[in-house]
Amino acid sequence: KRYSSGMYVRLAFAVAAHLEPEILLVDEVLAVGDAAFQKKCLGKMGDVAREGRTVLFVSHNMAAVENLCTRAAVLDGGTVVTFGDVEPTITTYLSQTSDLRQPVQKVSGPATLILQIAGKDGSKTDTIQTGEELTLRLDLTVSRPVSRAGVGVGIADVHGTRILTFHTHYQFIGSWAVQERCVCTIGWPES
Repeated sequence: KRYSSGMYVRLAFAVAAHLEPEILLVDEVLAVGDAAFQKKCLGKMGDVAREGRTVLFVSHNMAAVENLCTRAAVLDGGTVVTFGDVEPTITTYLSQTSDLRQPVQKVSGPATLILQIAGKDGSKTDTIQTGEELTLRLDLTVSRPVSRAGVGVGIADVHGTRILTFHTHYQFIGSWAVQERCVCTIGWPES
């Protein structure tokens, strides 16, 4: 039988959590599975912590970190940037991840993606209020041609909780070829 990577993660978490380890290391387990599985994971990690055992929880989901953890750390390239109380550590993490110019390595060969967010008046911003007009401009430059490019965007609230996912594949827009550069604009009207 063949299992998806998500199924392997679910099985591994179930086995590890029920072995009663002194230290339970959980690395991005909430990135897979449905809401019910994620709720079970958080519940089990809470149970382990309440029993006096250590849970080392690695996640980019700030809502889960805030709910589960009493101490937190931010790492950058394997180096501890900050360690301490959860709330100021989350603030540090969010301030470091708000830089929207990042290299992307999801294509064959080096690529650079520049993402710009514009509000109602068209000016660049990194914060949009609920119901406001939003335009995303993605500028992708590749070193080698890509035959099947697609765009995926995830939008999270200030705690890192995903509130919107858009992907050209899931919206049946399809994919396209990129020779050197592609600029894609996605807009949501004011609601």
